[in-house]
Amino acid sequence: MAKYRYVYTSFWEDPKVTEKFTPEDKLFFIYLLTNPHTTQIGIYKITKKLIAFEMGYSIESVDSLMVRFVDHHKLIRYNAETREIAIKNWGKFNLNKGGKPIIDCVNKELAAVEDRELINYVSQGIKSQTIKDLFLKSIDKLDDQKPPDPLENDELKIDENNEELGDTSTERERYEDKTKTKTKTKTKTDNDNNSQDESNIKPVDNVDNSETSDEKSNKQNRIPYAEIVQYLNYKAETNYKFTTKPTRAKIEARWKDGFRLNDFKKVIDNKVSDWKGKFTKDGVPLSNFLRPETLFGTKFESYLNQKIGKENTESNSNQGTFNNFKQRNYDFKELEKKLLGIR
Repeated sequence: MAKYRYVYTSFWEDPKVTEKFTPEDKLFFIYLLTNPHTTQIGIYKITKKLIAFEMGYSIESVDSLMVRFVDHHKLIRYNAETREIAIKNWGKFNLNKGGKPIIDCVNKELAAVEDRELINYVSQGIKSQTIKDLFLKSIDKLDDQKPPDPLENDELKIDENNEELGDTSTERERYEDKTKTKTKTKTKTDNDNNSQDESNIKPVDNVDNSETSDEKSNKQNRIPYAEIVQYLNYKAETNYKFTTKPTRAKIEARWKDGFRLNDFKKVIDNKVSDWKGKFTKDGVPLSNFLRPETLFGTKFESYLNQKIGKENTESNSNQGTFNNFKQRNYDFKELEKKLLGIR
């Protein structure tokens, strides 16, 4: 096991990271890249329970982060049966150099991988053809029982520097539509173009991958827990976590009622305007109620349709125009019961 791992300083400057990663996302991804269980190939065994223990998170929080990185950021894959995790861009930034010690280490670690699909997943980002060959050969060892197509093999072996690539199922698919007249120069040009495209991609700069229509549909139905809670934290100057189970339950319940992101933002805006900077008659800040439990509870729709007066947006004002009535002092305990629907 290596004593250190590469983490590019440009990681912190990547706009996708700064704009789309929450603080929890950043910490979680750095952990996945540098924890002591990582390997040279970017595929390693680890349980969610162990991640939770080493990071000090709950298992539920780790599970939520896993789902976020698999489905939203699309930076990892995780096999729950084999307990193996694969980091998509690992090979792009950590497997650029060869040498016998590296090759021996890669071969040894590839042989220990149970889910061969993870090998193919990581191999797609490897720039070094020598290292990539090792990954592809490792996949092929499990496919030896399939009879090779002699016509395809004849076509694929035109690449003189990588003759053995033609024996793998992955490479056969890549060259399936090529004719026998394709030359080594043409193949090299295509590969160079692909490498050039990849070289323009910064670390973890792959959040907005191309999606099929089904994936876009799923994305539209996906609940934006993080964006909702981050908006609340920004407007109310709070520090709630989107991974908290009760918070997610409240948001999910309102989402199932048919409310969407803009509705959540409007409720937050309405109540921040209504409560921030104001106090009960006992001097308790009404901003204490600017929390997921209250805002996203059963009174969500009434908050959404609330008409906020112009003067109500001014902090610490004693007079407001809500419903054109003079503001009254609030009883803290009584108000809390009403907000939570307690009779």
